[in-house]
Parts: sequence; structure tokens; C-alpha cells
Amino acid sequence: MSNQFKAGDRVIANETSKGNQITQGREYTVEAVSRDKGNAEYNLLRIIGDNGETVEVYQYRFAPVSPVVYSTVVPNLGEQLKAAGQAKALKRAGSAWLSDALAALKVFVTEQYSVGETDITIDQFRRLERTYEPANPNAWGALPRAAIKAGYIKSTTRTEKAIRPQAQCRVVRVWDINPEAL
Repeated sequence: MSNQFKAGDRVIANETSKGNQITQGREYTVEAVSRDKGNAEYNLLRIIGDNGETVEVYQYRFAPVSPVVYSTVVPNLGEQLKAAGQAKALKRAGSAWLSDALAALKVFVTEQYSVGETDITIDQFRRLERTYEPANPNAWGALPRAAIKAGYIKSTTRTEKAIRPQAQCRVVRVWDINPEAL
């Protein structure tokens, strides 16, 4: 069977059928699901047809309706897990590390902007050893979020390869400098 539906599922018709009681492209709600006695390979869906009457139709005539997820309303699970992981790493690193690193990053960003640079990477900042390593190295991942919140940098979609040998040329984000906050 291609799809397993259950009562309450929203489905969309793949074709017009049952004497035009089911219209292609229209959504329906499954009232019940039963096994076809003549063809055990397919389930029958009981739905309310266009004319308001109950109709039994083979499930293969329908596709599931995908739920629409708006990331501004329902945060992405990956983003939630990332934020939770960063919070744990910061807790292990200690609150002093974040404030020290953020102060050092502001100095670094200001210096970069004064020599004509418009963007930075956290990898560049780490390479210059402007602050000490946190107790948990994963705490570095929380620094950009704190810097954005402080207004020192702005998010971009640009990336480049890391320059620190320890980073093994992995891809890192490029952050725009926000001169208004310096």
C-alpha cells in the first residue's frame, strides 16, 4: 500500500471520481478507513463527498495533505536543539567567559572596521587568540548569537573556509560588521 491513512487525516484527491462526487485537487477529511473485501491490497477511505453524502473511495486516489509549518510561528526543531546546546556549553564555560569574549570581540570588530574591513569570521578572531579558550569549546558557537544581540555583527549567508589549522578547513560563517554599534 502506498499510503496509510487514518480517521481525521486531511487528503487531497488525485483525480475526479465517483460520478464527480470527488473533485481532483480538492481536500477532504477521512471519516474512517476500512479494508476492501474484494481487493485486500487497498484500503477504502470513507469521506464526505462534494454533494454532502458519504462516499467510499480507494486510498490510492488520494495523497496526504502536508502540514504547513511557519518557522516564525513554530521554531525549527534544529534551531531549538542548537540553542539548547549552546546554553549548556555556555553554562559549562562559565558566565565570565562570554562577557570576556564579547568584550574582546567588540575590540576586534572595531579594529577590523578601522582598517577598512566590513566583515569577520569567528575563526579569524580565535586565530588571533584575543581571549582565552572556554572550558567547553562548544561555547564558541554561542558567541555570534551574543554578538548579534549586542549589535556588533549582522548575520549573512556567506561562508568561507576556516584558516586555523585546528579547524581543518571547515566552512565557517562570515559576519558583517555593524559600525553603528561600535
